[in-house]
Amino acid sequence: MISFSNSGREFTYGNALNDSTSVTALTTNFETDTEDSYNIGNDTYGNTARFNSVKDGSVFGLTLRGFAGVEYFIFPKISLAGEFGWGVTFASMGASSRDLESVGNNGTNDVVGTQTIESTKGSRFSLDTDRNLTGTATGVLRLNFHF
Repeated sequence: MISFSNSGREFTYGNALNDSTSVTALTTNFETDTEDSYNIGNDTYGNTARFNSVKDGSVFGLTLRGFAGVEYFIFPKISLAGEFGWGVTFASMGASSRDLESVGNNGTNDVVGTQTIESTKGSRFSLDTDRNLTGTATGVLRLNFHF
């Protein structure tokens, strides 16, 4: 298998940040379909920040998968079958970036600041069993009807 993925998100807010913006306005998470907070984070100074855009690093992957299986006919045209798979994967990940804005104190006044935070590139190699969405190893047990 050959895979490639790339994604990003842009956020638009109804209120611009200004020097008098309360921290409460910055801690409201507008992503409701997941446990993770995608539009709220921290700047490099530890201030609560809201993301204006998030660009995930692109991922290129190569996977070689093999499997072993058996099928046993318990009746004519009815069989039980089982399968278990293994895979070898190499993935290369590009750098991601987050553009954010926050309100911080410069020692005298509250000020609005913007930052772009970039991650490093990376890669991984894995040898593993087939996995389902929960991360546990999977196998297949089937009852087949041949017509």
